[in-house]
Amino acid sequence: MERWHAIYVKSRCEKKTAFFLAAHGLQHYLPTVMKQRRWKGRKREVEVPLFPGYVFLRRDFEADCAYDSRVEILRMPGVVKIVGAGSPLEPVLHVPDQEIFNIKTVLERKMKVDPYRYSVAVGQTVRITKGPLAGVEGVVVERRGVYRLILHVKLIMQAVAVEIHPGDIET
Repeated sequence: MERWHAIYVKSRCEKKTAFFLAAHGLQHYLPTVMKQRRWKGRKREVEVPLFPGYVFLRRDFEADCAYDSRVEILRMPGVVKIVGAGSPLEPVLHVPDQEIFNIKTVLERKMKVDPYRYSVAVGQTVRITKGPLAGVEGVVVERRGVYRLILHVKLIMQAVAVEIHPGDIET
């Protein structure tokens, strides 16, 4: 059964690794956002990875040829390790489909996202029922009257925050 897995890559090699995964016909996902950077006094918009150091790969690592499949991935340029992969006999940890769906939905809707320092949130887990994020699940936090939905990718211990309207929430 194919599942999403996190691939840890060398610093600044996310796009190169994604290119090689695509060249091998492997389904992958590299979430990116546009950020403003300054070079020599000029501002430019550049596309940067949302989760620096990680690329997501959809693969079946539990099949008969799983070991060969892992080795194939590990030999690609820029790949450091498959997150959650122990010995060849142990199953590889995966990223739940809902977490990838949440990130894809937010980025497809061109919502403004901010990196969020991962912590065990004290908020309540909710599902968005209306608006452009309908179907997305996350943890709601409120700060200075602004409600944000925290979207965790627990396997890599990273998260992003997106502003939401409190009327769109289902508890």
